[in-house]
Amino acid sequence: MMLNDDNQKSMKKMMAGRSLYIALGVCLLAAGAVGVSALKNMTSPKVTVPEITTERTTYVNYAKHVFTDPTTRQAEISAELPEPDTEPVTAAVFDSANTPLSETTTEEETTAKPVVWSSPLGHTIGRDYSRGVPVFSPTMKDYRTHNGVDFLGIAGDTVSPIGEGEVLAVNHDPLWGYSVTVDHGNGVVSKISGLSDKDLPEAGAYVHENAVIGRVGEIPVEAQEAAHVHLEVRVNGKLADPLELLGLSEADGD
Repeated sequence: MMLNDDNQKSMKKMMAGRSLYIALGVCLLAAGAVGVSALKNMTSPKVTVPEITTERTTYVNYAKHVFTDPTTRQAEISAELPEPDTEPVTAAVFDSANTPLSETTTEEETTAKPVVWSSPLGHTIGRDYSRGVPVFSPTMKDYRTHNGVDFLGIAGDTVSPIGEGEVLAVNHDPLWGYSVTVDHGNGVVSKISGLSDKDLPEAGAYVHENAVIGRVGEIPVEAQEAAHVHLEVRVNGKLADPLELLGLSEADGD
């Protein structure tokens, strides 16, 4: 049977479409074959399995007290501690020369040494302590308090402290001349003014009641009075009557 031209063209188109599908199928089959081959060629990592033996290692538990009862453990710890050194009931005390010192103080050590008070310059009194009341000043021609006691003497006479103690200061004042301040302890401090520049002690020196701490000089603020020294006393920082401290009174004056 003879095919006309139209039929031949249709047959050619149909055959061309089938050839295309066949070619695609072949390509897919080829790709699948390559993938399977690649998977077959991949290798998994090797795992080494240790050989199992019947031998075992024994471990020693050094913390053997971890699981013991706390009370029992405390008793064990106490038993393991060394015995403490016992200190003697009384320990010897030694000075720098390794000589044992007495553990008891004597009656003489516990009893404070009494302070011996004495007049700095005889017993002749000029002007007395005014106890805060203003009195007339012959030199200044006015009324002012007289905060100490004047002990009369002669220029150049030696002056002593009223008691032993430490010299706190040695000063010069244009109105009061040279002065020496002594700390006698127990809050008692004395100040003697009207001294010259002779035989003055140094600040910090320790003086006794019979020592010489200066000589009678001048007191410009009391120049109209006879030669004398001016004694002021403070107890715990407050002015006090020097005659009461010394145990003197105006009747004792010459």
